[in-house]
Amino acid sequence: MLKKSIILLNIALFASLTGLFGQQFTITVKADCPPEGENIFLNTDELQAEFIGQNIFGEVPLTVKFLDLSTGEPNNWDWQFGDGATDTVRHPVHVYTEPGFYTVKLTVANNTDTTSFKRINYICAVARGSCDSLNFPLPGDYALYPIDGNGYVSGNNSYGTFAISSYFDEYGDGGELVAGIFDFAVAVKASNNNIPIWFKVWDASGVSGSPGNVLDSISVPIASIVDDVEFGIPTILFFEEPVLSTNFDGDVEIGNGWSQNSDGSWASYASSQWNLEIDNAIFPVVCQPVGIENHYLEMGLLIYPVPATNRVNFVFKDASIKVSSVNLIDMTGRQVLSFPMDGSNFGSINIDVVAKGFYFLSFDTSAGAMNKKIVVRR
Repeated sequence: MLKKSIILLNIALFASLTGLFGQQFTITVKADCPPEGENIFLNTDELQAEFIGQNIFGEVPLTVKFLDLSTGEPNNWDWQFGDGATDTVRHPVHVYTEPGFYTVKLTVANNTDTTSFKRINYICAVARGSCDSLNFPLPGDYALYPIDGNGYVSGNNSYGTFAISSYFDEYGDGGELVAGIFDFAVAVKASNNNIPIWFKVWDASGVSGSPGNVLDSISVPIASIVDDVEFGIPTILFFEEPVLSTNFDGDVEIGNGWSQNSDGSWASYASSQWNLEIDNAIFPVVCQPVGIENHYLEMGLLIYPVPATNRVNFVFKDASIKVSSVNLIDMTGRQVLSFPMDGSNFGSINIDVVAKGFYFLSFDTSAGAMNKKIVVRR
């Protein structure tokens, strides 16, 4: 069941990953930037569209409140919510009733100018009971550990920390890692320096289980993280100097947090100069298949090629099984494509219009219904 505590998210990318065990979430901080910078002051006279959403990830029906943050004293607002609906009020509330990812666009105008701002795949509405977070919230109380010199243990500091990471040893059978929640305590943007912050997913193939190979990554401008911190909401990415919250020393039996030195080497907080048994406020979001298991049908089903590219072929070994329809379902539970079949025990479907990632083929047959997970590569 989706944890109701995860209601305020800022998701920018969904990462479709091939492995679900022994992975690291990291956020990279810039070691060559000062640990703390002066706050940026925007020219509030210039018309610039900007907004933020509250409760942008969750089960349908998903109610999202949008807050207009535009500058330049706009007097006209045009919202496009990505599902065909629109609104013209300044701070609208919209309900998403179908699972899926939605891009939101705001166009604002004053008496002289017009400007737009778009957040791509900003809303993620999922089918009921299909997604959950891991290790949310951290055990114990949140804490920040300032260091001698400048900065914090879990962020940019005078020791040259380049990245911080948390380890997750298991995501659950059949689930897909689709997002990460990053709960920042401090985010400061230096003036005229809206640098990107990189969020990455690694496997744990490095020395002593440290991060090894990058599986997916996404960059977010520091200004977006600053907005989240100011409104008291975590940054959530579907896949400029921020500082992540940790928990207190000893709240975890084995320290789960790691940091990367400027030379590229990794060390856990417990084995580094910090000597702290702590973890970062990083939480993967994992979605599980929503549908029907039918082990009898699955044993007699052949799907090829694996992974799929432009077409998927299937055949049930039992020729008496008649397939009436096949639906392609994404990990949010949304039906992406539907294919009526001719009642044979085999068939082929065209999937060249869908993005890469994990999907489920949902079969409706004379012997019952079933879902089968597939991977689409591009």
